[in-house]
Amino acid sequence: MIDELLNNKTINVLGTEYKLVFAKSGIDEKLLPAGYDGICDNANKTIYMNNNYMHDSNDNRFTNNLESYMKKEIRHEIIHAFLYCSGLDVNCNKPKGSWAVNEEMVDWYAIQSPKIYKVFIELGIDE
Repeated sequence: MIDELLNNKTINVLGTEYKLVFAKSGIDEKLLPAGYDGICDNANKTIYMNNNYMHDSNDNRFTNNLESYMKKEIRHEIIHAFLYCSGLDVNCNKPKGSWAVNEEMVDWYAIQSPKIYKVFIELGIDE
C-alpha cells in the first residue's frame, strides 16, 4: 500500500527537507488530531498522514479508491509545504485564513495538479 511505500520518506520542498509520516489519528494525537486526514507541520518540517483507515476493514468510506484519495491528500499537504516554504502563508493581507492557507484553494490544486501537469507534458512545457 501507499503508506508502506512512502512512510518516513524525505521530500525536498524548495530546498527544505520534509518528512512524510503515516500516523494514527487520535492515537498519535500530538502528531495528528482526531478527524484529520493529514496535516503539514511547518514547524517540524513533517507531513503527517492519517493511517487509521488505511488498515481498518470496518471503514469502507473509500472502498474502491482509497489509494487515489490518499494520493490527493498527500498532494494537498505537499502544496501546503510549498506555500509555507515560499513564505506565502505569512505574506498575505489576512493573517488568519489567507488565500495561501485556504483549504479550498489548496484542495483545488491537489485535485487539479495531475491534470494540469498532463497538459504541460503533452505540450512539452513541463520544464
